[in-house]
Amino acid sequence: MIHGFLALALGLLLFPQEGRGFQFDVFPGFDGHTREAHWYPVTFEIRNDGPPVLGFIELSASQFGREHARRVPIELPTGTLKRVTVPVFSASRHPAWQARFVTEQGKVLARQEITAKQIKQVSSDTVLMGALSRSASGAPSFPAMKRNQPETQPMVAKLQPPIFPDNPIALDGLRILYLNSERALDLSSSQTLALLAWLQTGGHLIVGVEQITDVNGNPWLRDLLPCQFSSARQIKAGAALQQWISGEDAEKEDAGLPSLRVGTSQKKTAGAAVKLEKPPVPDESFDAAEMLVAVGQVRDGTVTISADGLPLIMEARRGLGRITVLAFSPERAPFINWKNRAWFWAAMSGLPFHLFETSDFRQPGGWSADGLFGAMIETSQIRKLPLAWLVLLLVGYLLIIGPLDQYWLKRINRQMLTWVTFPLYVAGFSVLIYLIGFKLRAGDSEWNELHLVDVIPSGERTVNRGRTFATIYSPSNHRYPLEGSQTVAALRGEFLSSWGSSSEHNQSSVIQRGNNFVAEVFVPVWTSQLYVNDWLETSQPAPLEVAVAEGNSFRVTVRNKLKAPLAEARLYVRGKIYQLGSVPGGQAREFKVDDKEGVAVPAFVKKHSSQFFSVVQSRRQSFAMHETQLKWNLAEASMAACFLSEANEDEYYRKFVSPGSLDLTALSKPSEAVLLAWVEDHSPTASLRKFSPRRSNQNTLLRVFVPVSKQP
Repeated sequence: MIHGFLALALGLLLFPQEGRGFQFDVFPGFDGHTREAHWYPVTFEIRNDGPPVLGFIELSASQFGREHARRVPIELPTGTLKRVTVPVFSASRHPAWQARFVTEQGKVLARQEITAKQIKQVSSDTVLMGALSRSASGAPSFPAMKRNQPETQPMVAKLQPPIFPDNPIALDGLRILYLNSERALDLSSSQTLALLAWLQTGGHLIVGVEQITDVNGNPWLRDLLPCQFSSARQIKAGAALQQWISGEDAEKEDAGLPSLRVGTSQKKTAGAAVKLEKPPVPDESFDAAEMLVAVGQVRDGTVTISADGLPLIMEARRGLGRITVLAFSPERAPFINWKNRAWFWAAMSGLPFHLFETSDFRQPGGWSADGLFGAMIETSQIRKLPLAWLVLLLVGYLLIIGPLDQYWLKRINRQMLTWVTFPLYVAGFSVLIYLIGFKLRAGDSEWNELHLVDVIPSGERTVNRGRTFATIYSPSNHRYPLEGSQTVAALRGEFLSSWGSSSEHNQSSVIQRGNNFVAEVFVPVWTSQLYVNDWLETSQPAPLEVAVAEGNSFRVTVRNKLKAPLAEARLYVRGKIYQLGSVPGGQAREFKVDDKEGVAVPAFVKKHSSQFFSVVQSRRQSFAMHETQLKWNLAEASMAACFLSEANEDEYYRKFVSPGSLDLTALSKPSEAVLLAWVEDHSPTASLRKFSPRRSNQNTLLRVFVPVSKQP
């Protein structure tokens, strides 16, 4: 008993607020799930029933000497409950975070450890679906896989509206989100804006209609849907859903939308039904049961499935993403009792059924896309010592301190002088090594940045989704101030690869201010480090006006609204790249390209793919096998890097890992073209750096998405 009282007294002494009205809870990931090489949220819920507290939340990682910390200033009056979301990048398969609440005076009021056991990570190319369902049992589910690899198993994360992220960057790791219309009423305005921005930049939102009043009484959801509901009817819809899953209906594809229906074959013939290797189980009771279906009028998009003359499933494009509307509740009978319910959600997510039947081993992971862009903008001031010279230097050192020293001292009969000569040799070689390092690495402070910006039409204005890759070369041990001043911005270090050991490959301190940040990063002497700023700016004026018309050839009109000229412009449409040319600043040009002039994307990427793998691997080597300086065609290499999936050569080590929204093959649609425009010495947004380097360079690759129209 005495020991118990002592432990209690010690706890109150160290953490006086604990047990007296201070609650500190941490919710990592999407219900504990994350996706490799993508952002995920860490949500903090803090309740203070004690005296007012002014301090900050600190989330830090410390592995192998690498430290990275994110801080959020927060004020907690008496009787308050606050929730804060911090975006974190999934850079390691075994993350270890420490979350603390620290007062202004430096006193730790609460602490929680986040270990790898609390976070289940799936590979970057695996589906991670979020679910805001009405009930836990009504959430979507997938069939079980025969392959015993948890990281490649599609997952469903059950989310709760109170801790749903209000930062669209933090939603990056979700590929799909199921939203019950009843739960949509529980989302705050900031959460709604984050969801809409995520949808615009490539997300897939699936809305299940629980009741018509949930939609008509919710302005943002009512305006977002591609249909307007007015009533409800009981109909038998089971046979239509069963037929859609079985692939027995004729293929119906809209030019602007990918088909929802999938089967086992990855290669489909247009107009042909998809044959399943394992058909869904017949369910006569589901076919005979009546289902309550919302009835209304389709405004835009397409009807994917209908029954008894009524649309069951509708789909429409929203920016780069798409919205799918289920005119029924998938959480009520008879749907929730359907034997093929899990297969329905697999098909709705675009997953081929054979994925669940194969037991073949699939190696997750690969090389980092960050290393590729880092190599493109790496400083030329740093040169690596050739391995042959390193070996020669080491052999020379061993010869001098060993046989030569012994031979010389023995010849002059002064063997005792070795106590003097040996320290002199060490000092001499130390000076020599310093001079070699100074010669190879010393230089001026340098900042290089490359902006990769998706320009997404949104009415008369645009949504800009950007990634800023920036390298800092430091001639001394120094800290550099950075700031993300965009509407939404999040800073991270370089993602090494799937085999990287540290969560963040840098030493930095980031203060999160709402949805943007200020930061201070440390760069050691004579080194260069890469940082990435993921950002989003909404309702921006369009930098370019682009029109693409298709006839016997493609007619492309580009109006450059920038002062800077487009040094190079290419058109990507339907699997081919067409070279256009340059466009002066403030002017417009029209290009006409024939289909025969296009280069297939695999052939375009193949010109660079071998170099891509070599530079990424060489960035992780301390010494060079030979002296070579790669000569980049930076514009063309940056464009080729937008199709990294085409550079992958096998399932194991010759492939890249990158966020899904980086690869244009996953974003573009058949009825859509993408203009790739290279702008030299130009930044499309406020600079990340808040210091003045001796050298600097900046370039921008704009990726403008535009619909393809038919020539009259």
